[in-house]
Amino acid sequence: MMGGLDGMAFDQWTDIGKFWSAVIAALVLLMIVDAERNHGQVSFMRAVREFARRSVWIGGAAVVLGVAYLGLGLGQGLVRSAIWNFWQVSSASQFIKNLIYFVFIFGFAMLRLWITLLILTYGLKQSYLNGN
Repeated sequence: MMGGLDGMAFDQWTDIGKFWSAVIAALVLLMIVDAERNHGQVSFMRAVREFARRSVWIGGAAVVLGVAYLGLGLGQGLVRSAIWNFWQVSSASQFIKNLIYFVFIFGFAMLRLWITLLILTYGLKQSYLNGN
């Protein structure tokens, strides 16, 4: 399960891992919503039941999120290659190189988390509006 948690913010190496991360992200969102309803008590099993009950919309959102993770992985790979090439040939100071890499890692992590939240909350909202 932990392999899915870090895949929400950081690039997974396998395609199936990207979809696994999307499912874990959906379960985490459902656990948070459920905890809000139950005075802060977290239940994984209630989240799984809610996932099954709202599977059309939440499952669909998880698939869309998995595809988004695939696209983000491609984009992140291209940027990673460009940074690696810059790192090898640039005469910039080590501080600047490290700063660029830091911004790359955490910039993509923030982008991934925002996209995750956007897609999953949209799917959850649609499940409430459509009654399933």
